[in-house]
Amino acid sequence: MKKNGTSRVVNWDFAIQLMKIVFTPDYHYELAKEEAGTKRGAYINCGDGYWHELGKGVVNIDPGFDAVKKNKNWIY
Repeated sequence: MKKNGTSRVVNWDFAIQLMKIVFTPDYHYELAKEEAGTKRGAYINCGDGYWHELGKGVVNIDPGFDAVKKNKNWIY
């Protein structure tokens, strides 16, 4: 896995939790970009070739689990 250009090995339990955080929210592809956003914001590329802005193009679908906030915390 890479974060800020640095690779690291993660254990399986951590990887499962990370995948849950990344893939739980709803991704609106009509708002996705092919390049990282240039405006201030939190963007994620989840491996689909597009950049999604958290909170705009990526929204929570489960009111009991704030995956968008957890993604922002992971990024920053």
